[in-house]
Amino acid sequence: NLLMIEEMQIAKPYQRTTLFYSFCKHFSGMLPEEIERVEAYADPRNLHSRKLMFRLGMTEKEEERFIHLSGSAAKIREWFK
Repeated sequence: NLLMIEEMQIAKPYQRTTLFYSFCKHFSGMLPEEIERVEAYADPRNLHSRKLMFRLGMTEKEEERFIHLSGSAAKIREWFK
């Protein structure tokens, strides 16, 4: 019931474009309904990525080398409908 996203890197020319949104919209439609939680890691220096995850309803769980975030899969699915 958990989807863990460990790393996703987007080439510099495609950062802050609609590429990531398009990927998530496509991918979220393929997720089984059993997925209840989505967790991801973010580099603490990547404020843009962290802000995006906060907008998706994810919250920080703990801080280590990377920031561990967790959120509701239902809320994230709704975002990408």
